[in-house]
Amino acid sequence: MKKGNLVPDTKPPSRCQGLIQYYNNARSFAGVIDNPLTMSVIKDWQEHTYVSLDRWERECLFAMDRALRRSYSDVLRYHASRKQVKALVDDRK
Repeated sequence: MKKGNLVPDTKPPSRCQGLIQYYNNARSFAGVIDNPLTMSVIKDWQEHTYVSLDRWERECLFAMDRALRRSYSDVLRYHASRKQVKALVDDRK
């Protein structure tokens, strides 16, 4: 494989991994992707998990949610334009 074709390392810095986990957990409290992450959702999540976030951490969660929600329509369009893959026959009988 040529060097130019390599996929860059997308692993987040270790100090960010906790925030990503917090985001994923809080995001599940918001429900479907159409529902934005709000302060009340974060407060509910914090009360449920006994996690207390600083303001800058909450701002990071809001930024992550904005990025996800802005890009989601592009993701759906990309997958809709892909060639459909036929399911494999289940031969586990």
